[in-house]
Amino acid sequence: VSFPLGGARLTITGPKNTNAITSGEGSYRAGLPPGKYHVRATHEGYLKGEKDVEVTAGGYALASFQLKSTVPEGGHPR
Repeated sequence: VSFPLGGARLTITGPKNTNAITSGEGSYRAGLPPGKYHVRATHEGYLKGEKDVEVTAGGYALASFQLKSTVPEGGHPR
């Protein structure tokens, strides 16, 4: 089951390094100059997600994540 995850921390490294936090809808925006970036998404209780993206001049890049819970359904944390 997928659902938006608010409060996830994003660490973005590349030509400009920055951090972001997802909104309650699970979205985020980071104004970045063109270049190649590595995006890491973390949230307590979930496994991290990582992606490489490229922002083009005058464009944007989309990095969507589906973080997996570290708590099995109906169970305790791993």
